[in-house]
Amino acid sequence: NLRWAIYYEKESIGDPTPDELTADLEYIRETFASQPSYLVIDGKPVILVYAAGNDQSGMAARWAEARRRTGFYVVLKVYANYRNDPNQPDSWHQYAPANRSDRQLPYSWMVSPGFWLDGENVRLERDLAAFRVAVAEMVRADVPWKLIQTWNEWGEGTAVEPGEQVLQTLSGKALPDPAGKPFRNLYIDALRELLPPLEQGTGAEDRDERVRNLASGQAGPLSPGLLVSVAAESVRFDCETAPALKPGVFAVPKSLAGRAYVRLDLDDDWTLLPLLPTTPALFTPALNQDGTLNSAENPAPAGSIVTLFATGAGVEPYPPVSLEIGGQPAEILFAGESAGLFQVNSRVPPLDTLGEVPVTLKIGGASSPPGAVLSVR
Repeated sequence: NLRWAIYYEKESIGDPTPDELTADLEYIRETFASQPSYLVIDGKPVILVYAAGNDQSGMAARWAEARRRTGFYVVLKVYANYRNDPNQPDSWHQYAPANRSDRQLPYSWMVSPGFWLDGENVRLERDLAAFRVAVAEMVRADVPWKLIQTWNEWGEGTAVEPGEQVLQTLSGKALPDPAGKPFRNLYIDALRELLPPLEQGTGAEDRDERVRNLASGQAGPLSPGLLVSVAAESVRFDCETAPALKPGVFAVPKSLAGRAYVRLDLDDDWTLLPLLPTTPALFTPALNQDGTLNSAENPAPAGSIVTLFATGAGVEPYPPVSLEIGGQPAEILFAGESAGLFQVNSRVPPLDTLGEVPVTLKIGGASSPPGAVLSVR
């Protein structure tokens, strides 16, 4: 249910005529606005317009004519005395990332995480606490347009997506700025917490049948380090190529930890899946204390030590780990990574019911799916 619209910037470098605006808008309609995900209000495709500091009533007049010809929903950038201009667009907004917030009631409200230009002094310091306050005020505002002014041009300091501040360079590799503000996922997490949910949800799927947990065989959310079987020959996770561990088997890169979703490019197709901290699942069979495979013909005695292997434990430091065997808590003697898997050594607890019993591994707030069993005597 994500919708997007174009921010038209040609107005900021010139004064396009109504004919030029009309031609551009018709191109946008045919090329982009016909897509189901393009933002449409009352049947009108939306266009937001950036403007130069000297654009005023002349701009409004030119856009009024282009709007009349094309039927676009036009949101112009404000200027002095815009409220009294006879040529009113559908709505107004401000682009002012050097301000923490700006309100143009009753039309719009904007917030900014920070702003500077490369090589110049900081105009708006990044301040997570102040940003959270500004976002909360915006959410409460009774306006139709609530705008977060962010741009993934890292030299301007307005980014909110997960990242790390670096020392900008025109050549070579950019290095982390030791004096930079660490923000990682802080800003995107603040937005996820403070912005209201979409009334109809995101529309994103939580599973793709082509991508399955290697241990459980189930399709569902991913986690960093998770081993997955994928019905594709080549796989990229958020543009990061993942080498196949064997044909059709891949590991989700641990470097993706902290993201909410991950895009997978699968040969000539792609999908978007949730990324959770952990998605544990157990491989079977387990190993008995003597190193043999556990089975109905070779059960583990109560009190003996068994070794289980799992995937989907996430990244270190691992969250709390617990194990149940036959519905009873089991003592964990070791839990940690081993040869690309998550290994758990546990003592089999006394059980009222023997034979084949269920085993559940919990890591953090997630539990392994049903299906894993251990034979006990």
